[in-house]
Amino acid sequence: MELVPTTTRNHHPSAHAHESVRRSKAMAEFFDSGNNSDTFGSQSLSRLYFCDSCDEIRCSKCTQDEIVCYYCPNCLFDVPTASVKMEKHKCSRNCFECPICQNTLSVVSEDPDAGQFAAAPAAFGHVYYLNCNICQWNSQSIDMTFERPTGLA
Repeated sequence: MELVPTTTRNHHPSAHAHESVRRSKAMAEFFDSGNNSDTFGSQSLSRLYFCDSCDEIRCSKCTQDEIVCYYCPNCLFDVPTASVKMEKHKCSRNCFECPICQNTLSVVSEDPDAGQFAAAPAAFGHVYYLNCNICQWNSQSIDMTFERPTGLA
């Protein structure tokens, strides 16, 4: 599964700690002024940000994204930036996405045939494959099986 960056918006790189009183005052002045539609065009409230440095409301055009960390949207595991580069933006915890319905795939074990296993126990072991519980797709349909349940990525 592709890792997703968590970002913050900064008007200035050295943003100060949040101060709810200043923020509330700036928001009240912004909405009471009546000029907010001219200043920010058709920006919705959910797309506006408060800048702690200058006590102003800012739109997405005058701020920049700063990546704080990366996480996997499936397992919600925080991934350090060094690991993200090394793993090529993929989760290393067996998080895979179904190619049909984009649901999360599960690693499933299939027991080998009991007769064959009894004849040569060292030659036959568990076979693991990826399975979707929603659309019933599995990786066996494309001849993709694994010898172990971890480290598939």
